[in-house]
Amino acid sequence: MTDLMNSTRYFVCLTLTLGSTLFLQAQDKPQTADELLSGVRTDFSDVPEGWLVGLDRAKVEATKANKDLLLNFSASDWIPQSITWEENVFTKQDFIDASLKDFVLVRLDFPRKRNIQSDALRETNEKAAAYYEIRKYPMVVLADSDGRPYATIDWAPGHTSEVFLKMVTEKRGSRVSRDNALAAAAKVEGAAKVPHLAKALEGQSPNQVLRYYKKEFHEIVALDPEEAGGLGHVVYYEKTVGMRKRLDALAKESKWEEAMAELDRFVETEAKTKEQKQKVRFWKLQGLLQLKRLDDVMPFLDSIIEMGPETPVGKKAAELKPQLMEGIAKEMQKQNLEAKKKADESKKK
Repeated sequence: MTDLMNSTRYFVCLTLTLGSTLFLQAQDKPQTADELLSGVRTDFSDVPEGWLVGLDRAKVEATKANKDLLLNFSASDWIPQSITWEENVFTKQDFIDASLKDFVLVRLDFPRKRNIQSDALRETNEKAAAYYEIRKYPMVVLADSDGRPYATIDWAPGHTSEVFLKMVTEKRGSRVSRDNALAAAAKVEGAAKVPHLAKALEGQSPNQVLRYYKKEFHEIVALDPEEAGGLGHVVYYEKTVGMRKRLDALAKESKWEEAMAELDRFVETEAKTKEQKQKVRFWKLQGLLQLKRLDDVMPFLDSIIEMGPETPVGKKAAELKPQLMEGIAKEMQKQNLEAKKKADESKKK
């Protein structure tokens, strides 16, 4: 039963994150490591000129200079893409000189040669990675002097200092737009604030809104409870966060029947789209497995697929089906053998 549960938990996790991983990892590799490392130096134990280490110090410097933060989350001695970015962009003097006009440059490195980094620096970098939810290296985050992010940049082949500077300049425009919208909201009262606040949050994922712009979001909801300024998807996401906390509490006490009743209520009252309903029902699938209601699992999985076979969740459910069928068959065979063994032992007595 354990293997069956583990495979399903893994699939539920995949479904809820729509394919994104929960672990830090390297970027996809369109080129081989040898190609990327060819002619590239690999010793970056020294911090490139013009860069700071330590996010707290950088935020102080950014506030003093009225600049933004360019946060380079790198793995400077073991991920080829990080090494290539360092060589082709971040150590180039034209990039440093141009970007320092608007940014404090911050290097948050995660090397494998741990002896080149103090424990204190490693700890502060790990806290920053957790705060910004960095799940892969390398990654660049653009943030204001308070540390609130407004853009991210993934590594891609062909980035030169010129190309990267253009990207940074364009993305910084979103911060200017955000601040203009917040300033406009501050000049008006009541419901007139809503469109300006909503514009300020434009382009942010639901998780980012709740993590970094919670005050502004809740102000929108309070002023426009029916439409939430067009941010209904964030309202729903926040409700799922609360629901998952309730489920965790019930699961810790093994109250699976209550957990499934909670899921039924949530589907009925909160989930609106096919895909939303499918995702929530996957939590219920785990409850059925915990209760060992194996006869109900496959019909329930089929019902999830039938709700929308064309959705990402429906497709993933179809992919899971053969694996789950096999696991259930093995578990039921195991249960039958155990029951037969007990019956035989009872007869002997």
